[in-house]
Amino acid sequence: MTLKRKWGSTIIRALLPLLLIFQPCYCQDFKWQKLMDIGHAARKQGNFEKAEEYYQLAADTAEKTISNEGAVAVCLIAKADVCFDEEKYATADRLYHQALNLSQKVHGANSKQVSEILQKQASLEYKHRNYLEAEKLYKRIVEIEENSSNPNQAVIVLLLTKLGNCARYQGDQRFPPSKDPLINTKYADAEKHFALALKGKESLRDLENEETAKALEALAFLYGREEKLKDEEKLLRQVLSIREKTLNPNDAAVAKTLANLSNVLLEQKKSQEAERLINRALAIWRRLPPFRAAGKGGYISQENLDCVITMNNTGVKLLNHGKNASAESVFDSLIHVDPQYNLGYENRSILRRKRGDIKGANDDKTMADRLRVRPS
Repeated sequence: MTLKRKWGSTIIRALLPLLLIFQPCYCQDFKWQKLMDIGHAARKQGNFEKAEEYYQLAADTAEKTISNEGAVAVCLIAKADVCFDEEKYATADRLYHQALNLSQKVHGANSKQVSEILQKQASLEYKHRNYLEAEKLYKRIVEIEENSSNPNQAVIVLLLTKLGNCARYQGDQRFPPSKDPLINTKYADAEKHFALALKGKESLRDLENEETAKALEALAFLYGREEKLKDEEKLLRQVLSIREKTLNPNDAAVAKTLANLSNVLLEQKKSQEAERLINRALAIWRRLPPFRAAGKGGYISQENLDCVITMNNTGVKLLNHGKNASAESVFDSLIHVDPQYNLGYENRSILRRKRGDIKGANDDKTMADRLRVRPS
């Protein structure tokens, strides 16, 4: 017993200087993480101002006490995420750039950490419809993922879908389409990305979900541009089947699919089924809350904008096929979900004038002209 106590005392005395050396470092490392924990708790409670403050304190502590640039990057990312939630997009973008520079320095340009920050930056560009910049970022992320030691096929498939959307929406932004040769290039790129994404999903046996539905829907849109109506119809039926299984039956995405399929059927003179589908879509649209308030500015997401455009195109299609009552119901619903979309008023004005409601037509035309000076 005496010998064991002696050796124990000797070991403790030998290790004590080392413990004293590493203790300050350990305490400081613990301090910035503790500050991060406080920031996380504040964010969870919805106290974004406090979360920002403590994430910044954590970053300052990590930088001044342990000179750990990787830790500083983690803190800046957390603060940027809060700013993103608060719609402080310029601040979020600046913080992501700072974190990216530090992460590239610490972990390397092709690291997982860098890829994660690039995805956040791409999401920010995509949200603001800067699709060209988002596309560049997503391409770089795909390259990093494909060249990693253990590529994540599910992530690559998701990125390919995003690349397809970026290309497609760039095509949509070209105007007038008939005079811009770049539009066909962008749509061809989109078709390639969506086809690869769907092939990847098939190999993963991961087809019954919203990401698959979105890829199929986008491909259907591209087939529609090429007037491949049977192919477009086939894909849209697949989309509807997936969404009816996986989404709430009153989801806006279900209504959008019903309307798009109805439009294709009308073009093929399948009027009875088309009318049944549009009535189902109308029942959903009438229950939707507005995407943005009347008389105010405000952001509308690309997803909601797609829904609004589908509603407008459906109303026009019905009007062109002489189904005026259904067309007016669609335009009424469109104006309900987005009172700031000028084409809803513009097209309802045309319809009202046709049936002799001159006052209603003039009121709608006035509103359309007023909204046209602002972005829709």
